[in-house]
This record gives sequence, C-alpha cells and structure tokens, in this order.
Amino acid sequence: PQSMIFARNMTWKGILELLEVAPDQQVNVKISVAQVTDSFSKTVGVDWSSVGADVGEFLFQQFDAADLTTLITALGNENVAQILAEPNLTVISGESASFLVGGEVPIVVSTNSNINITFREFGIKLDLTAKVLHEDKIRMRLIPEVSEVERYIRAAGIEVPQFATRRAMTTIELGDGDSFVLGGLMSSA
Repeated sequence: PQSMIFARNMTWKGILELLEVAPDQQVNVKISVAQVTDSFSKTVGVDWSSVGADVGEFLFQQFDAADLTTLITALGNENVAQILAEPNLTVISGESASFLVGGEVPIVVSTNSNINITFREFGIKLDLTAKVLHEDKIRMRLIPEVSEVERYIRAAGIEVPQFATRRAMTTIELGDGDSFVLGGLMSSA
C-alpha cells in the first residue's frame, strides 16, 4: 500500500509563503587597462621585481582601492601611460562576462573550391568569471588579452593577417572592495 497525503485548503498565498527565493549575488568589477612606458616603474616608484607573484612574464600585485586610484592618476599626470579602456562589468556569481575594445578582421578561408570568410577579434579583450565565496570574499578567473594585426602574409595565394597577441590567465581571491594590478602584457614595439 502507498501512502497519500492530501493538502486541503491550501491557497496560492500559502504556497507562496512557503517558497523562498534567494536573490542572485552579483559581482561588480571596475577595470582600468593602461599601456605604460618603460619609465613607468621609475616615475611611480614601483619595483615590480619585489612585489606580487611572478607568473612567467606576468606580475600580480594587490592594492587597496585608494592606492590603485593614486597609481592610475599618476599614470596620466606623468605621461608615462595611456588609459586604453575603463569598462565596468557586473556579473552574476558563477557566470562569465567579457568585453572587447577593438574590432574584427575578416579572414578569407579557402577550402577546395569554396571560399568562406571568418572574423577574428583584435584589440583589448577581457574574459572573466566571478564567484562569491562568502559575504566579503570573491574568486575571479581573468583572461586579459591585447592583440593587433602585425602584418599581412600570403598563404595559398590569399593575403591573411598575422596577429601579435599578448595574453595572461590567472585566478585570484579578493576581499570586497579590494583592488589589484596584473602587469606584463608587454610589447617590444
């Protein structure tokens, strides 16, 4: 025999009172992408070899928000850097967000007798995934990229662009309101 439970006199109001929906947590990330000159370290007084964690050619440094604002202001005032982009992204915890400042280059792809056109993004790009760990701690996975068309080369009778790309990937944990700097997307040009 099976047990059956019948609910009598249950109204929509009663059902809704039993239903509790947790609001989605969101992470707001304000980003400044700057291109700095070789004299940046001397002008601002940062010795990159003694701070942060060395990750290949990339350096990571955590700052509090006031120090980072001072640093960015110094960049512009001393003409040692140019702010390239300052996006402000909001993402639901556990989800991804991205931005691109640049464009797309058409690339002709020829296979047998078919000619297709695909597009390749270039410029300043950031992919991020953010997760709220608890009330005042977040984890973010960041993939910043700077790319540009370096030159055009001829391949199979078709001119195609060759890209110069600088990319990093890191996962960090920050407290609410913390700031950080990720450096190293350098160009020899």
